[in-house]
Amino acid sequence: MRIALAALGFKNQDVVYNKDVIINALKKYSTKADMVVFGESFYKASIRLCLIAKKIKK
Repeated sequence: MRIALAALGFKNQDVVYNKDVIINALKKYSTKADMVVFGESFYKASIRLCLIAKKIKK
């Protein structure tokens, strides 16, 4: 299994920017790695994205 460590910068409270960084990294490494691992800060941002999506669906 090939794993890519995405040690990338993030911006606090900027969900759109962080989402774009994640998407771009996944596209970049999709043919080079089986899994892309992001830092804890991106994990926190994804939780926030899920909460925002739930509010939008209501």
